[in-house]
Amino acid sequence: MKHTTFSIIFFTLFLSACHYSKQWTTVSVNNEFSAAVPSWMNKTDELLPGAPLQYSNRFRSVYFVVIKDKQDTLPPFAEYAARNISVLKNVMQKAQVADSSAAELGGLQGVHSEVMGNMGKEKIFYSHYSLEGRKGYNYQVCVWTRGEERKLRYKDDLNGMLESFKAL
Repeated sequence: MKHTTFSIIFFTLFLSACHYSKQWTTVSVNNEFSAAVPSWMNKTDELLPGAPLQYSNRFRSVYFVVIKDKQDTLPPFAEYAARNISVLKNVMQKAQVADSSAAELGGLQGVHSEVMGNMGKEKIFYSHYSLEGRKGYNYQVCVWTRGEERKLRYKDDLNGMLESFKAL
């Protein structure tokens, strides 16, 4: 009986440890922009060197990056947005742009694109904004995950991170 009780307590503790909190934290970067991330995401600097905001959860295979590009070193905005999508397409096999349209995010105008393709044997799904910024910078706001099942399971969190971006 003691063994059964111990097993039940251990199993309950194990399950509760595997559960992620649903709390979100808003992160402000250099008083230039802010974005919200779920508490289960971890701050990192390993996704893209120099990107001012990078979060990941390797267990869930969910990633979130904001890239800041100095406007005076960039081509006209339409070309800038097209190049950003080309970069994503070039790192994948059988890349497809499922949706690309004018969009507004966090007070900035730009282009939103959905890109999917293969990296090795895995399907990768990107949701990417190229935004024409203020104060001399453009921004790229991007989330991605591996596998269609994860894309569907974490859809609300992926969209929540993207939609939380705000230029300050």
